[in-house]
Amino acid sequence: MEFVSEIFTDRECFGEGVGIGMRKEDSALRDEFNKAIAELRADGTYDAIMKKYFQYDIYGE
Repeated sequence: MEFVSEIFTDRECFGEGVGIGMRKEDSALRDEFNKAIAELRADGTYDAIMKKYFQYDIYGE
């Protein structure tokens, strides 16, 4: 991956953070997805991946 322009972060246009689409009725899937993200962040896996592949915090912090 390579950036070829500036990074646009206008919250009025793009909202906050990133998203993923899933059906509203898939609450169990949503909960598992949120749990997995929380675990990755808690055990340091997220930070290791972010530092290896990105020059900025892709989580938006």
